[in-house]
Amino acid sequence: MKQNNKLLGRYGEILAAILLKLKGYRIQDHNYRNSFGELDIVAQKGRVLVFVEVKTRSSQRYGQAAEAVGIQKQERIRRLATAYLRHHGKDLYQTELRFDVIEVYPLFHVRHIKNCF
Repeated sequence: MKQNNKLLGRYGEILAAILLKLKGYRIQDHNYRNSFGELDIVAQKGRVLVFVEVKTRSSQRYGQAAEAVGIQKQERIRRLATAYLRHHGKDLYQTELRFDVIEVYPLFHVRHIKNCF
């Protein structure tokens, strides 16, 4: 079961990256890790750096996938984003940032929610 969830998550991240590329984003990083956790995808479009949380579900039985990105998860992603900017020498106050969620469901149903939090 755990292995299946890992494969499902990887599948979702691949589809999300393809969607972003088709929309004109440049993927800067996949699965960036530090002591706070992991960023799924860091992408850039124009001057905007986008931190993307990918949520993949096998069904919508328990609600929308984006609902799993609660307040604590949002705060963790913000801390990760700050650490990412420092690690890459970018000024937090000089960089335009956005936090998105991409939901992935079976049969290639993908929904990109911009400025999710």
